[in-house]
This record gives sequence, C-alpha cells and structure tokens, in this order.
Amino acid sequence: MAVTFDSVLTAQENFASSGTILEALGAEFVNMQVDNNDDDGAGRELIIGVLIDALPPFDGNTIPPLSTPQAMGYVTFDIVDDSALCGTTVDITFTDGINGVGRVPIKNLVSAENQSRSPSLRSCTISIFGDEFFFRGDCNFSLMGTMAVDIADAAAVIAYLFLPGAWQFQPGCLDACDANDDGRVDLADSVTILQYLFQDGMQPPAPGPGWDKDTQTGTPAGRDPTDDKLDCVLGASCDLVDWQ
Repeated sequence: MAVTFDSVLTAQENFASSGTILEALGAEFVNMQVDNNDDDGAGRELIIGVLIDALPPFDGNTIPPLSTPQAMGYVTFDIVDDSALCGTTVDITFTDGINGVGRVPIKNLVSAENQSRSPSLRSCTISIFGDEFFFRGDCNFSLMGTMAVDIADAAAVIAYLFLPGAWQFQPGCLDACDANDDGRVDLADSVTILQYLFQDGMQPPAPGPGWDKDTQTGTPAGRDPTDDKLDCVLGASCDLVDWQ
C-alpha cells in the first residue's frame, strides 16, 4: 500500500493490527515506512508491506476473500494544534510510484497466487473536529460554566430513559449525562445530580460539573478521563473551540 497525505498531518510510525485479520493469521512480515518530511520534494508518504506466510514452515496461509471490507490494521495521524483547521477535511490518497524513506518506487497491489493484481482503490479524507469537552452532569448541554448542572439536567436524564416518542430527550453528549461516571446512563445519574444540587451529595467526577463544592471555585469543561462506550458528539463541535 502506498499513499500520500496532507502536510497538516503527521503519521505515527506504528502499524496496529490487534483484532484484525492480520493478527488472526499471524502475518510474518509487516513493514511500514513513514515520510513526514516536506523538504525532500516528495511530500508526505506512507508505505505498508504485508506478507502473511514469510517464514518456514510455509503452510500456505492467505487472507480469505470476503464480501464485506475487513480491517487489516490502523495508522494514527497527529495534527498540528491549529483551531483554524477545525471542521475541515484533509486528503489521504493512494499514489503509485512513491518511495517513502527508501529508493524503490512502490505500487499499490495485491499478491494473489504469486501474481501481482491491481486492487480497487478508494482514497479518503480525514475530518478534523475538536476534542469532546463537557461538564459532567450537564445532560442538556447548557454549557453554563459554574452553573452548567441544574435540575433540568436531572429531568433530561429521566426524559431520555423513560419518556415516549416526541417527549423523549435526545442527548447530544451521553458522557455528560453519565453523572456518576459508571459508563452508562440510568436513573442513578438523575439521582446523583439531584443529590449534588440539593442534598450535599457526591460531586460528579472529572471533568466535573463546573463547580467544586470544597474549594468554592469554578472548574473547566474537559475530556472524559475514563474509557467507556459513551460519546459526546456536541462536545466536539468546532463552535466550541474558543470556549474550550
């Protein structure tokens, strides 16, 4: 595989194949070249070579054909810290004849039955958005800083969980609705909000609700420090770049 990419991106020099067909088959040769140098006249390039059965004993392992796409591996790109890029897209383009950091031109191809085959190629773009910033407990995403969490947020959790049809609340930031940070949104989150507001109960965990009861000071919005399956689509909006 040989691709070129936009100069606002920097490719990390690691190719992650965990959980992919390459890991399942035990690919014996995986090599990646990254050229992040804009000054060599060739632009930024990424080359990946994979051979499943490269070492003895040779048992004829191959990547099976499937009717749906399957992951082969993952490359991580970093981007310059420039808020002006938020909301834009940058190109990742299959490009025959590039050489990465080497001196041999590489073509996009698939080796099948010992022959070079030309694959169908689909170049793509990377969309750039902000980090998912939010106040813990701010289920209706009011973004009111020190007063971001209020009784309407407890009502929003209940409306999301229990109200039918048009009455059901649709959160744009499930992470914010997870007031007790247990990785799910349930009635306990509404209780956590009400106890925090009115019964001197537990303060919602980091990134916090906007107000720290102990220090009596405001706290900023932030990222979710815990790994879960909840997202915060609204928190990645480019409109929030200055606010972050």
